[in-house]
Amino acid sequence: MSWKNYSQDRDSRPRFVSPRAGSTKEFSPLFDPIPDPENITLIKRLLAQKSIKSSSYKEKYLIRRIRVRMSRLGLKTYKDYFEVLKTDAQEFRTFVDSMSINVTRFFRNRDTFEYLEYDILPAFLKQFVHDNPNKPFKIWVAGTSLGAEAYTYAILMERLTKRVVRSLKYSIIATDVNSININFAQRGVFSEELLEELESNEVKEYFIPTLNGEYKIKPHLQRNVRFETHDLLTSPYYRDVHLISCRNVLIYISKEEQERIIRGFINSLDDDGILVLGRTESVFGDIRSNLHPLDLRHRIYQKKTGRSTAMSTALQTGQSRLRRKTPAYSKDSKSFQFSESTKPGASIKEIIERLRRANEESRKRYSRSRYNPRKY
Repeated sequence: MSWKNYSQDRDSRPRFVSPRAGSTKEFSPLFDPIPDPENITLIKRLLAQKSIKSSSYKEKYLIRRIRVRMSRLGLKTYKDYFEVLKTDAQEFRTFVDSMSINVTRFFRNRDTFEYLEYDILPAFLKQFVHDNPNKPFKIWVAGTSLGAEAYTYAILMERLTKRVVRSLKYSIIATDVNSININFAQRGVFSEELLEELESNEVKEYFIPTLNGEYKIKPHLQRNVRFETHDLLTSPYYRDVHLISCRNVLIYISKEEQERIIRGFINSLDDDGILVLGRTESVFGDIRSNLHPLDLRHRIYQKKTGRSTAMSTALQTGQSRLRRKTPAYSKDSKSFQFSESTKPGASIKEIIERLRRANEESRKRYSRSRYNPRKY
């Protein structure tokens, strides 16, 4: 599969669901359709006839997507919606596209990107450039939605290029099953709502304001990102990728397909490649033996290989540096660690003061403010 960029077209704009609205639900139905397993089964069969693997999605998620479309069309029964799907090609396409939810923004879960920027990627990229001076570092953002996450990685790589490895070359392939999302992402124009995690100086550095109050990603960032339509359930996977980011996609897919997709990611990754999943997603079963967890809180894993490299040692050194800066508690296990002031015999006042300092440090580390840059 090529890494070429597709041309833009003018499809309608996809719906954005703000994760800060308190809920990711897209509608509040005024009715609750009567359960109808027979017609739901007929809808699944219709999807299967069009090579859509509805069985790969969780049952509750699939029904929820059907109800969204029923609500939009003012339909009361699953039978009515089945009849519409059979005869209306446009609605069929709209329903298939609706299977991907556009919960997105730049630097979503910002502390995960900061952990990558300051504790994982510097050592990784230094070793990569040393071993591959003329080879681009390839990133695959799977399930990119409207493109905010893909451009977030572009911003991340630009920072690392300036601060850590000036000779670094990189390319980003961003994919989504929804062709409307891809067309939108290629434009690189975003509303202010999607930029709410950015500070004013970051907006100024990476975006150009438009006349209608939106913001366009700067051309030098846009050039390094390519968008393609891709279905994780049916399309062939890319090869020789060095970092794969697939966040908040697998939670809508059945366990069997999740395992198959993660196996596909492992095969796509180059030796010692990195896999980033969403906060509510995890690696399970036999596939855990193929991945080494770099940080379980952030769901960052590294592909296990038979070779012993300086890269792995460097990453472990970076993590040790972070652990040395973490006071009085274990960041991953959440278990409180004994310090001089919390050992048996310490006063209650001393323990409370130590806990207060640890909590304050935690708020600073994981707040929306930028990480304090550390030298390398």
